[in-house]
Amino acid sequence: MKQGIWGLDRITFRINGRDPQRFLNLASRHGVRLFHLRREEDGLSASAPGNSRVRIEQLAVQGGWRFSLLERRGPGLLTERIAARPGLIAGGALFLVLLQCFGQLLWTIDFGGLGEEQAYRLRTLLAGYGIYEGARMEEKTLESARQAALQQSDLFGWITLNFAGGCLFVESTEARYQELRAEVPLQALYAREAGEITAMNAESGFAAVRPGQMVEQGQMLVGSVRPDHDGDPVYQGASGEVVARVEKSYTSFQPFRQETEILTGACATQEELYVLGRPLGNGGPALETAAERIVSWEPVRLGRLSLPACIRFESAWPRARRIIVHSAAQARALARRACRDALLAEFPDAVVEAETCRWQTAGEGEACTVTYRFCADIATPAPPTAANAAEN
Repeated sequence: MKQGIWGLDRITFRINGRDPQRFLNLASRHGVRLFHLRREEDGLSASAPGNSRVRIEQLAVQGGWRFSLLERRGPGLLTERIAARPGLIAGGALFLVLLQCFGQLLWTIDFGGLGEEQAYRLRTLLAGYGIYEGARMEEKTLESARQAALQQSDLFGWITLNFAGGCLFVESTEARYQELRAEVPLQALYAREAGEITAMNAESGFAAVRPGQMVEQGQMLVGSVRPDHDGDPVYQGASGEVVARVEKSYTSFQPFRQETEILTGACATQEELYVLGRPLGNGGPALETAAERIVSWEPVRLGRLSLPACIRFESAWPRARRIIVHSAAQARALARRACRDALLAEFPDAVVEAETCRWQTAGEGEACTVTYRFCADIATPAPPTAANAAEN
């Protein structure tokens, strides 16, 4: 009998037989503490500490009484059941050990209110710092990832990464843009191209032309100095827009046969399982280096239960150099588009009013010359030439 376990309990028992008073005297002489005594028709009932059970049974046998255990209260019974199943003890100890070991592992990431695209970009950034399901978290790594996320000014205005209970909580605000105007240097604005002024939107400086006036390339549009009433010079840096109607031609040549690097149409996908922060297996054959790639990370879940594991997916679309043969119509269209691209590269705000195209077929391709009439900002802070300085 495990006396130590029984000592945690309290028992209630009954003694049946003749002269139960003699049992009380016998128990008192042997140091057995009894309480809650009750007289019954053919005996008595009482309560005693659990570790006195064996002694009480022995006294009952010696005096010819019948002993009956009525109730047992206390943790001893549960302790006996646990002790009879050592697997429960080992499992509990193992659980505590695993809880201590896995307490710093990342089980899931809560992106909060981030959209799908924002969550994808942030997950990719975190994976670059070794932060994904199953990885062990360190405060230094989290701070480095947070600083890197703040550098993506188009994504976050403010962000914090809080790790607690195996979950990484992402809290952030959207990026907001505020235009900050730098101090205007002491400069004048000059015409990039010749044309007819249609609008003057000078924010500072002194206008030197007016709408409807024809200007030449390099002519000053907005000056930076003029005399006051006393003839003393007044300086102010010029800024703003000067819109003019310009006519300019662009030429492009498109060959019928063109060698270029294009997508082959094939796609290769590689999957790699990460468990407890470590990859399992070699991830399959290596993908081509010269290819368009997309990498994504997906957590591993068992139903609604998150596991400390994730899968890394990498898709690659190889490129190869191929010779593309264009028809005459295709070559003309590509050449014309190249002229439009050249116009917008030089004047991004150009509004085309009219255009005239001239094509010339060469032996190996099509040449296109497009003359555009458009309105655009022609002001530029070009350094003044000697003529401009004299004019100013």
